[in-house]
Amino acid sequence: MDEQHIIDNVRSRTELEELLNILSSAIGSLTNPTKFSATFKSVRQKNISNANIKKYIDYLCDSFLIDSAVRYDIKEFQIGLRWNRNSVP
Repeated sequence: MDEQHIIDNVRSRTELEELLNILSSAIGSLTNPTKFSATFKSVRQKNISNANIKKYIDYLCDSFLIDSAVRYDIKEFQIGLRWNRNSVP
């Protein structure tokens, strides 16, 4: 993505910085743009749409500042191991 395009589409540098701070404090938690939008509304008294939050998160991922993590579910993993063990003759 073009750097100038990103700069033009970020409404406020402080919003992006605040989002990065909020993301940092949510490490290990299940999150989504709706939760972040609600946090901005309640804590920061700013209305930022879910779509803008999603764009900001995408920009941060594109810049390699953050990355998503896949949730690991131990129960499903154990079920998968049992299923694989039983399916092998």
